Amino acid sequence: FDDITAFKDVVQISIHEGQSLLVPLTAKGVGTTMFCEDDISTVDFGYQLTNKVCERKFFLENRGRRTQTLTWINKTLIEKFAKAKAKERAAEEKAKKSGKKSKKKPIAVEPTFTVVPESIELRPRTGCEFTFRGTWKEQADIEELLVLEAKVGKESLNAFECNVKGNFINPLLEPSAPALNFNYTYKPDEELVVQTQTLTLTNVSELPLTFDLVAKTPFIIDTQGATLQPTESITVTVEFDPGYRDDRQSHDINTAISCTYADHPQKDRFPLLAEINFPNLEFEYTDVKFGCILNDTTKSLMTTIKNCSRVPTALQWAFIESEDRKSVV
Repeated sequence: FDDITAFKDVVQISIHEGQSLLVPLTAKGVGTTMFCEDDISTVDFGYQLTNKVCERKFFLENRGRRTQTLTWINKTLIEKFAKAKAKERAAEEKAKKSGKKSKKKPIAVEPTFTVVPESIELRPRTGCEFTFRGTWKEQADIEELLVLEAKVGKESLNAFECNVKGNFINPLLEPSAPALNFNYTYKPDEELVVQTQTLTLTNVSELPLTFDLVAKTPFIIDTQGATLQPTESITVTVEFDPGYRDDRQSHDINTAISCTYADHPQKDRFPLLAEINFPNLEFEYTDVKFGCILNDTTKSLMTTIKNCSRVPTALQWAFIESEDRKSVV
């Protein structure tokens, strides 16, 4: 049958040397004349990255003799909206009983899966390609029921019921160490040398990951990006130059290797820490002003000098003479 209407006919049986018989025949088509070569009772997207649109396409045919109006309906979304609406009404009734005014908030129920085109009129013996799309912002294993409602004349029926599901995950790179720590401590007879360490990154996601890596001065990395399959690893060499500022001042560095993923907004940081130690002194005053002093007298001022570094520091005073004046440093 190529329609869901009632069919009637008569079979005439001719009998030799006897009276012919007329046998009435009636039949009614049931089900749907919509056809799909693929089994779409379950559409499983498997593992997908969050914040990224995934797609699958299916071709559906109208093998009936009449035009059909097709509409995709997300039954799960309707149920979620109904539950949210009931919850809102319950909150309003509770507020009325307590004499408080309830603040109405718009009910936000978003579908995870949609179909494009959502609605279409399909003529007899023609077909249409439908695109199933899915996206979600957070990690979740989601399943929704999508129903294709077919309207033929005044009759409506469910042509297909599709359980659409997907497991949405975030990209995840696991570093071999929570942070790389570098340390330089000044020694009089040793030159400044570049220090090197390695950091191994492993893709512990269920999907391939493509990413870019960036490090800031005074760190240099030998890998700017890579694509890793699940469980695959890459080793990044990190170089640290303790003399990058050339001012011999002790300081700490707290930065990181920045990681950005292709087609995903998530950004990760792999900390890089460094401690640079030079012999440094901190003076209470930078200028010592004696003011007016009488001839043939002396005046003394006290000042505090602090070793603000992590290195034992020895000091000595020297007079530096200039052409214009004499000053003590």
